[in-house]
Amino acid sequence: MFTTKNSWIEQVYQYVEYYYWCPQALNKQSTEKVGGTAFRQVQERMRSYEVPLNAIFNITLRLLPSRILTNLLSLFVKSSFGQQFALIDVYSAIPEMGNFTQPDIAIETESSRIFIEMKIGANFHLDQIYKYILLHAWLNQKTGYKQPFLLLLSPKSISKQWASTERNQIFTEDESVNSLLMYLKNQDLPIALGDLKSTEFLLPGASEVLESLTIGSATWSEVGNYFNQELESLHQKGFNDGQEVIYKLISDFLTELKNRNLYNNSKA
Repeated sequence: MFTTKNSWIEQVYQYVEYYYWCPQALNKQSTEKVGGTAFRQVQERMRSYEVPLNAIFNITLRLLPSRILTNLLSLFVKSSFGQQFALIDVYSAIPEMGNFTQPDIAIETESSRIFIEMKIGANFHLDQIYKYILLHAWLNQKTGYKQPFLLLLSPKSISKQWASTERNQIFTEDESVNSLLMYLKNQDLPIALGDLKSTEFLLPGASEVLESLTIGSATWSEVGNYFNQELESLHQKGFNDGQEVIYKLISDFLTELKNRNLYNNSKA
């Protein structure tokens, strides 16, 4: 294992573990004694499940300089995203959305809205993609139009990370996002999806989103390689105070990817 006990990510995990031993802070109760097997299972799950990694990646993206964030997003697709990046809370904008969907990462600039769907083991499904299209349309209704992006992040290439029951009908021309986008444009949008019993109020806006939607994809290895290049560049230039913070932020995140077997470059 590559775990670094003094990393900022391990500190986050340890603060979460506090609530396991002090559940009264969450109005819960626990009878387990220190050192029990249930706690060790919690530790393992927290360091292997997707949701904690979502939170860690969101923190990382929030703290990265715009230059690095732009370069990172460009791994998925070459485009102009804007300059003033901010994480957004879609529930604040659409409280009536309920449990319809929750983007793993949601970023806005002055001109763009970027959703990132992360996978570390599970496969992509069409229902997830349609939910993002509808969510773009919903936010356009609430807060105004922005150029829509959907970026797919996974261990394998996009076609190999897709549900086998859908893969052959989508990737008929090639195994790229272009086949996915072409497929979506040739299909009718769903009239109901998940907890949303009717999508009729969103369909005109969703059609507009689909016409201008940019889809990109990248693998965790590509993300890790880019971050490793940034670390090497910092080594060569030397650190000022801000660069030292960036180095710690990225280095610890790379260690987390290694711990999860999502990246294996030994130089990082």
